This record gives sequence, structure tokens and C-alpha cells, in this order.
Amino acid sequence: MPYTLINLLDLIEIGGQSTCVGSKSGGKERCGNHNLVTDVEKADLILLMMGSGASRKLVRMFLRNLAVFSLCKKNHQGQIEGVVKKWTEHTASTSMFEGTKSTKIPRIWYQTVENLKAELEQAQSLYSSAKTEAQRLKVSLEDARLHGQKAQELAQTTQIEVQRLLAENRSLKTSLTQISQERRVSNLASSKLETQVETLLQAKVELSESNMLLRTECTAAEEQTQTIRLQFATMEDVNSKLREDLEKTQQANLDLDNTVSDLKSGVQGWKNKSIDLEWQVASLEKRLEVSTVSKDSLRGKLTDLRAKFDASKATEKKLTETNATLNLRTREL
Repeated sequence: MPYTLINLLDLIEIGGQSTCVGSKSGGKERCGNHNLVTDVEKADLILLMMGSGASRKLVRMFLRNLAVFSLCKKNHQGQIEGVVKKWTEHTASTSMFEGTKSTKIPRIWYQTVENLKAELEQAQSLYSSAKTEAQRLKVSLEDARLHGQKAQELAQTTQIEVQRLLAENRSLKTSLTQISQERRVSNLASSKLETQVETLLQAKVELSESNMLLRTECTAAEEQTQTIRLQFATMEDVNSKLREDLEKTQQANLDLDNTVSDLKSGVQGWKNKSIDLEWQVASLEKRLEVSTVSKDSLRGKLTDLRAKFDASKATEKKLTETNATLNLRTREL
């Protein structure tokens, strides 16, 4: 005998199935695998909503979800469409889903309502307890926050005080170091002062000796000054005589310069004559008409002129040296 799916209307009255409503063995028998407790509870809720009345627009959605929760997850989730089709046929033969509510109330309704009431009361009790606990925790939190602020302020104050004490400690250490340094410096200064006092005393003795020597030297210097004054007076007389000699020497130099100028003029004249004679000799040599005697005579004259020219040069050199010597003596005077 083939397996027949449970009627939807019966299922609404009975409630969710604890075992799978799918078929096995080629549709000959019911599966019988246990459904999850949560799936049974969900199926009960869907059946409760359908039993309270639902429009046909929502029926297919309810039926599909009901099939999902009524078939085992292991083997028969593939039979969802067939189960939905069968249950849809069951709804076609009833006016339950035409907008009127069913007069049949499932047996799980009362149990569900009682459970909901109990859960609601329990939830309200838990909410009150939680609210009271929350208020208590809020007060405790506020107290803790105040204590935390006080502790933080105390910690900040303590930290500031510690920093101040550390700063004072550092300042005291610095002052102590400075005092030690100043003490060492004062000791060194005292030693230096003692050394300087000894040096000053020694310098005082040496200064006294130096004063005596200076007095002696001053006396000698005064005597030397008198001697120098006498020598200066003598030098004045000598300078007067030297000035007179210098004037005479300058006059002699002027005369000598005039003589040198005259000699230079004579030498220049001899030079000019020598040039003329040389030119004449050159002209005469070019002329073959001039006789040998005339040439010798002219050459003799030229030789004499050259000798006189050399003598004049020697005289000029000697006068120049004499002039230089006189100038040197003049500078020395």
C-alpha cells in the first residue's frame, strides 16, 4: 500500500511533526527520520499562523517553509516541491484561506500562548532585574568614575609634587656643586693671593733697590747732561765754522762747474773739428789727386787732433771725479 502524505488540515490541528513526512522505498512508506527540535518549533509557529487565517497570497510561502522544516535535512529536501503541491491541493478544498478565520484552533495554540505568557513574564522580570542591575551598575560606574577622577587628580598632584621635589633636588645638587666649585676657586684664589703678596713683597724690595740705582743713575745722567750741553755749545761753534767752509766749498764748486762747462764746450768744439777733419780725410782719400805727402800731413794733424781730443777727455774725466769728490765732501759737511 503506497504512503499517503498527511493532510494539511490535520497537520494544522496536530502541529509540527517530529519525524520526516517524506516518503522512501519508492513512495511505499514514510521516512521517519527525526527532525531538529528547532525545525519542529518553526513548523508549529507556521501552522499557528496558518490556523489563525492567512490569505492565499501567503499560503504558498507558508507551505514551502513548512515543507522545509517538515522534511529531514539528510535525505528528503528534494521532495519539497511535491509536498508543497499536495498541500496546495488540500487548501483548494477548504475556505480557510479565503479571508475568514478557521473555527478550528490547533491544540498547540493554548500551549504556545501560555508559553509566550510565561516567557513574557520571565522576560519582564529579567528586564526589571536587568534594569535595576543596570541602574546599580550605572551608580557604581559613576562612583568608580568619580573615584577614578579623584585618583587621577591625586596622581597628577603627586606627579607634580614629585617633579617639584626632583627639581628642588636637582637645584640643591647644582647649588652644592656650585658651592664646592666656589670653595675650590676661593682656595685657589687664596693661594694665588698669598703667592701674589709674596711676589709683591719681593717686588717691593727689588723696587727699593731699583730706586736707589735710579737715583744714582739720575745723578750721573745730570752730570752727563751738563757735559753734553758743553759739548753742544762747542759743536755750535764747529758748525758755524763748517757752514763757512761749506759756503766756500759751494762757491768753489760753482767755479769748478763753470770750468767744467767751458771744458765741455771746448771738447765739443774739438769733437766738431775732429768730425770735420775726418770728413775731409774721407773726402781726400776718395780723391786720388791728393798727394801722399799731403795725406801724411793731414794724417799727422788728425793724429794730433785725436791726441788732443783724448787729452781733453782725460781732463774732463779728472774734473768730473774732482767734482764728485767735492760733492761728497760737501754732503759730509
